[in-house]
Amino acid sequence: MVGRPVNSRARRARAYGSRRVTRSAAMNGGDSDGGQVPVEPPMSQAQKMAIKAISDMWSTYASNVKRGLRNRPHTSSEDFFGNGGCGSPDPTQFAEFWGADDESRLMEEWNHSLMKHCIGMIGDNHWELKTLWKISIRLFGIDPLQVMEIPHDLEVSTSDNDTVKFNGQDLNNPIWSKGFCFKLGRIMCHPFWRGRQAQVMMTFVIQYAVKCRQDDRRIPHSRNPTSCKILDQLFSQEIPSGMSIHQWHVHLRKQEDLELKARVAPCIESDLLFHLGTAIVPDARRNLQDPSVVTTLDLTRVITALETLHTDGLPINMPTEGAYQLLVEARGTRSMPVGVEELQRAYSNCWLNQRRRCTVAQRRQVEEDNRPGAPGVLGRAMPEAQYVICQEVIGEDDPQQDIKPQPTPISPVASGSDGRQTVASQTSVKDSPSVSQRRFKRSWSELEYSEQTEERKWASPE
Repeated sequence: MVGRPVNSRARRARAYGSRRVTRSAAMNGGDSDGGQVPVEPPMSQAQKMAIKAISDMWSTYASNVKRGLRNRPHTSSEDFFGNGGCGSPDPTQFAEFWGADDESRLMEEWNHSLMKHCIGMIGDNHWELKTLWKISIRLFGIDPLQVMEIPHDLEVSTSDNDTVKFNGQDLNNPIWSKGFCFKLGRIMCHPFWRGRQAQVMMTFVIQYAVKCRQDDRRIPHSRNPTSCKILDQLFSQEIPSGMSIHQWHVHLRKQEDLELKARVAPCIESDLLFHLGTAIVPDARRNLQDPSVVTTLDLTRVITALETLHTDGLPINMPTEGAYQLLVEARGTRSMPVGVEELQRAYSNCWLNQRRRCTVAQRRQVEEDNRPGAPGVLGRAMPEAQYVICQEVIGEDDPQQDIKPQPTPISPVASGSDGRQTVASQTSVKDSPSVSQRRFKRSWSELEYSEQTEERKWASPE
């Protein structure tokens, strides 16, 4: 019996039918036997043109990102550890509110601290931590400790870290975990963060995720790095009673849309916050913990929001892992810290400088409050946690009381040698305030991006 020709109508029909079944199986998640469903090429000319257009746009976008990364100035070890650098060991840069007695007390605390013990344990296996420091210094020009310090009321959770033996006790390692460093580094690499104050917006997005999770309704103690009017109000205005921060943000977006006759859309940063807050379910019980504590889960939610943000219905944002790979490919000189010893030195110096900044900021704020004509403590907006304490003291349920709420005195909070926060006297160098008490404006260094055409080599952070 003679078989049918190879290109017969029946054979083409069977092939066409198999493709239809494959496409249907792909839409339903796979075929019945759980096999791998092959991806079919586009079937129409319009699909082919769309795929090519998106591919060309992606290639151009990736090339622009790599060019921008390559042209960013490098921070050498001499600049970082030199006079005025983030890792400078010279305490005289804080001389206005910092004396020799303060320095001696700080060094005594440092020599017996859990942090110094754990920094000395950093080794080659801490590649996530080393990568994070490389990325932060390369992109923002500052250390990651200073990046997370920007909003003034964020702390990194270390409660789930591995324990270390210190002074006969098992204590949580205060150095950021590997998972936290990995995710924060990927977030830093994303090209969504624009401008010279990109790190400010990035850290506020992380803070927004924490506030949505904890249902924290206090004013964010940060500044708006954009020109968006919606974020101006979100950063500075009191949140109305009965609203969460995300509900307040949604209200501001609707109000702005109604007031603007030109129908100007909200900024892309506001779109990201809206997308992020919509996906977060607040805790059942409001948490007024002070300061806010950021966890690895918060970073995971920020990454998901960055990678799924839609623009005009088309998801075109770059994955965070792809952004990191672009950073690695944009080769330049070797970024610091180079080696374990330099990482330990950078971590130690930056941690000490952070403690000095906290104390100096507190003393500067006290001096400003004591100036003639200063509004004083009662003249400034009181954090919600303190206001709740005041209501309990005076008895808010009695409307006849003509007593103004007196804020509870805030004792400076410091981390003891065991890594825990302890209340100390105001004159001690251990009186570093909790991060939320830092009511001061800091002049961050502006990043100047030079147009450099010279091809450089930059070793992968790993």
